[in-house]
Amino acid sequence: MKKSFFVLAIIFFSLVKHSFAQCSDAGICSLGGHTIEEKINSFSLSLGYSYGYSGKVDDISYSSIKLGGTYNFYDNTNFHFELPFNLQSGPLYNVKGIGDLIFGLSYGFKFDESYLTVSAGMRLATADENREFIRQPYRSGLGSNDFMLGIDYSFSNFSFGAGYQLAGKPVDEDLFIVERGDDLLLRSGYIFNIDDFSINPQLLFIKRLGKSKMYFFSSDPDANSIPLYLEVEGSDQSKLNLFVNTTYNVNENYSHFIEFALPFLERDVNVDGLTRAFTIATGIRFQF
Repeated sequence: MKKSFFVLAIIFFSLVKHSFAQCSDAGICSLGGHTIEEKINSFSLSLGYSYGYSGKVDDISYSSIKLGGTYNFYDNTNFHFELPFNLQSGPLYNVKGIGDLIFGLSYGFKFDESYLTVSAGMRLATADENREFIRQPYRSGLGSNDFMLGIDYSFSNFSFGAGYQLAGKPVDEDLFIVERGDDLLLRSGYIFNIDDFSINPQLLFIKRLGKSKMYFFSSDPDANSIPLYLEVEGSDQSKLNLFVNTTYNVNENYSHFIEFALPFLERDVNVDGLTRAFTIATGIRFQF
């Protein structure tokens, strides 16, 4: 146990010193990359903490405590979920609350020396969005019900994947509404296994397929109910990140993990609250 803590501490402070990540996304990155357990009725539970910063333009700090789980309820089939509690702090507001629930199903096809996994899931607008006049970057959720599809192929220690997130319409009519475009994800990675450590670097390319729209409603109940909207320039930019997950397996039932990312292409516009100058996460996972 002491060895585990000591090694993780070294990695953690090293990453804090050198990382400037932009790995936040609308949820599609959480859908793929799940390992299909061979053991039926196995269950894993994880608890993690992540911290991100929007950059000097918005000057918003993002903290999130995430509860996640994966359950193998049938041969080569997993159910997985993630529910965050988010805190946003900046010059305009300090906001906290339950975030959006992400869940999905994954099914794996095993071949002689390779593996193909298909996934489908949703991001549900479970966050408290009834906060008038608060800009979207400060809110704990995106305010829409999104559908996600993913496919991953792995052989040896290599992996390749793709995903698509269909952004739903905003579920609440506030004074200010942001409607996002869909997201396309392409990923590739390699796993290094060193004793009880596994290091999984991945390249993540995320393309926003349409510009975000901002809708403005009048606060006067007697005014015309037809909203005004504008397309936000630069909101359909691409992101390219080097995402790294490191895991230390203490035993077959317990592990530590740290995740971080380094941006190669940055998204400058933060109208949807997904832009980060850096992000780092750490947590524990239990296997039952």
